[in-house]
Amino acid sequence: MLKNPGSFIPPRYFAHAHAVALGGEITALHLEGSPRPEPFAQPIGIDGSSCALPTSGGRATNSRRDGVTFVNGWPVARFAHAHSAVSLDLTKDTAFTTSRTVVSGFELGWRRPQIKIESAAVSLRATNPPGDKDPTRWTFLEAPVLEVDGLDIDLLDAKEIPESYDAVRAEIGKKDGLSRFVLKDYFSEDQGRRVASTEKPPIVLHIVKSIRPRRADAKVTEHNGVYIHDLGQFHFAELVIREASRHFTLLRSSLGCPLHGGFSMGDIGQNGGGTRGFGRP
Repeated sequence: MLKNPGSFIPPRYFAHAHAVALGGEITALHLEGSPRPEPFAQPIGIDGSSCALPTSGGRATNSRRDGVTFVNGWPVARFAHAHSAVSLDLTKDTAFTTSRTVVSGFELGWRRPQIKIESAAVSLRATNPPGDKDPTRWTFLEAPVLEVDGLDIDLLDAKEIPESYDAVRAEIGKKDGLSRFVLKDYFSEDQGRRVASTEKPPIVLHIVKSIRPRRADAKVTEHNGVYIHDLGQFHFAELVIREASRHFTLLRSSLGCPLHGGFSMGDIGQNGGGTRGFGRP
């Protein structure tokens, strides 16, 4: 009999990743031309495609085609294809966690398409060395794709986003660095104040260089935002950076008049913190 069976338990990596190609919820108030004459509110989920890794790792995928979301019998959202995938690949001394999403042929609107997204795709990989001596590194495997009908959206080259938290922090400090893409920097708020946690404060960036509307009902409202009349507010290409995680959203919306609610597209992330690294359970 083995004196110490636990000594033969192989090293373990605790996986964590998600990929949401398309998801959200719409609440429709009383709509002109609806078959129901009385006011009503009906929350309906936009069920595109999503998946996540279990802690044991492995792979997960989810694909849907020709999806339609009906509100009270009326189609308000549809897509041709939505695909999401996550995976964990282990080598002797490194873990590679990957999240991918693809959406094509998306339309949203009441009685007519009010926004069309021809293509949206993003892929992110985290590289985790063993232990905590070296930081986790993140890279976009391909340049994010975002093709919105009536909007010319120019995104920052993904290679310009540093791989580690400290490298991003250093780049923000440069005169011609990433400072103009910062949406929220909690570091400045924590200065001069004692923070109990040892975790470094998060950084929220966008990677939109410019937005040029080609439709009369669209107006650029902020660095990475557009308001579309009678539809709502849309924000593009947002990245939340923490020391041990990254969360990227290609598109998020806040709808209003007559459709309410919102949806996200290309929402992916990985977390290498806490139980990061190879070790015994």
